[in-house]
Amino acid sequence: MISYYDETGKRKHKMLATSTATMNEIYQLAAEQENGEKKATTTFLTLVAEFQQSRAWRELSKSTQIDYSHCIKAIASSPTADGILGDEPIKLWTIGLVRRLQEKRAETSKSRAIKELAFLKRFFGWLVEFEYVKEDVAKPVKKLTLPPRQHYADDNDYQHMLQTARESGYWYIEYL
Repeated sequence: MISYYDETGKRKHKMLATSTATMNEIYQLAAEQENGEKKATTTFLTLVAEFQQSRAWRELSKSTQIDYSHCIKAIASSPTADGILGDEPIKLWTIGLVRRLQEKRAETSKSRAIKELAFLKRFFGWLVEFEYVKEDVAKPVKKLTLPPRQHYADDNDYQHMLQTARESGYWYIEYL
């Protein structure tokens, strides 16, 4: 609720939001009321830009920031019926949308789908923490599983390693 004086000088009160509104929504409504602005739509891309300015982003390692930047580009450029996913209001995101996004991405690359889901879980966790949204829609989505990679040295590499070990003169060579 805000108090103000109208054109005639009378004091008036106006309720901005219901009791279920988040602090971010209340602040945004109050700013709009003061400035007479239309309500700004908070989309995926606008909130990602805020996330990238946060302390949480700065505390990530450089390689994680680079990887998450690739995830953001892939997620934001995903096509929707109305355009691209990056321009969709964050309030329209659902658990089903995140799951479908992961399934669609897994068709081309399961490992990238896993990384993109990890980013979304961190991002929506941050959104909940700072009260941009009430629910973490990425949290219930289960991560895909990948079979472990098996790496075997080929025969030439193995023989080269044994030869190098024999030439080194260490005592353990007798047991090879």
